Amino acid sequence: MEKFKSERGSATVVTLTVVLFFTIILMGVYVSANNANRAQKNADTTIIDKYGEDVNYINEIYNEKKLNNVNLNSNLAKVKWNGSEIQYSNLSEAKATAQIDILDENVDLQNCKFIVNNNRNYIGIDDNSWLTSDAVAVTEKSGTVQTTIKGDNTYYIHLLLAKNDNTKEEIISDAIQVSDRAKNVTAKMVADNPSLYYGTTVTNYTSANGQDDWKIFYSDGTHIFLITSDYVDLSQTDRLSNNTGMTLTKGSEYRVCWTTAPDEMQNITDETSKLFKATGYALNKDNENSRCVSTLLNTSNWTKYLDKEDGTGKANFSIGSPTVEMWMDSWNNLYENIDGKLYYNGISSTGYNIGILENTSSYYIDSSVMDTKKGYNNILYYPHNEVYKDVAGYWMASPSSRSDNAIMRVIYNGSIDKDYNTGPNMTIRPVVCINENQKLDVKE
Repeated sequence: MEKFKSERGSATVVTLTVVLFFTIILMGVYVSANNANRAQKNADTTIIDKYGEDVNYINEIYNEKKLNNVNLNSNLAKVKWNGSEIQYSNLSEAKATAQIDILDENVDLQNCKFIVNNNRNYIGIDDNSWLTSDAVAVTEKSGTVQTTIKGDNTYYIHLLLAKNDNTKEEIISDAIQVSDRAKNVTAKMVADNPSLYYGTTVTNYTSANGQDDWKIFYSDGTHIFLITSDYVDLSQTDRLSNNTGMTLTKGSEYRVCWTTAPDEMQNITDETSKLFKATGYALNKDNENSRCVSTLLNTSNWTKYLDKEDGTGKANFSIGSPTVEMWMDSWNNLYENIDGKLYYNGISSTGYNIGILENTSSYYIDSSVMDTKKGYNNILYYPHNEVYKDVAGYWMASPSSRSDNAIMRVIYNGSIDKDYNTGPNMTIRPVVCINENQKLDVKE
């Protein structure tokens, strides 16, 4: 019995010892796992702090961190885009500026470099990964860098920080996104960036009569105004209303005039005058030129150039040709600081004075002045620099101060002057007003 008790006691001791042993092992495993989880969470938190709430890439970034020996907690350098200094060179390309500040005193500056790409993942610190023409040398510890980036994409700056102790670290900037400026263009965008948008071709506007060659001409910040890119073939259906009293010159598809001035002034609303900038001179029903111009400004004559004739589509109003006020305001927005400002006033009893001096009393600007200006080569204002289709130029929807039957025109040789209502060599370039809040798509 004593022997049995002794053996049973020994067995109990052995069992307890084994249980205790495995309990200790399991506790150790648990503690290790806990510590590992805590470390992972700390690393993840660091990544979230660095990259924001989007944690879709946490595992990927964490693995890259381990593989490439990148220290996400580094305070040795800072790289940040300056989002307010994006300069668009064209609709799909921009120059963006970033600030690079290297804070580490132990830096080996001559071996530091950066790459701009649209990949948020780490490149790595292996030298071979940086042997590319895209890598740019860093020349100073603190300064700005400028790079060209394409629209509709997200970009990052990858900085390879080399140190004197032969260690390296990769640091990635915040993201910057450049939108495609050719899509969903608003009136404000055009008004804020005339050099970017004036003259661009609209790809999502076709008038009811099939005219589809429209360019952005002007914006007042609320409305965009389009003009036909070229002279209009008036022999096609619905291009010229009989109500204008204008007739095609015999044998021509483009040249149009008033063989006789209308007997009465046609109705021009205040809204039309304000929208299309025809307020500098008050039309006079006693003047033949005013009565002719009224047919160009009467929007009911030009509804075929709207995409929906009732004005409920993209465009709400159209006129037969640009007014001198809108033409010059458009021009000055592009060229005032390059070629000098063009001026107009309506102090004459018969129509507008124009010139290169503020208080001009001239009825014309000579070709010898205009053909030296940069804007003379812009087809937005001069579709042709020579006679085209027997057309010398186009009418403006503005009377001239030259006489009471003189109407303003733009000539191929650069001259802005007058012709009489019977002038046989002119054509028209309709202008449409885009409804407020409508957006356009454009191309260069």
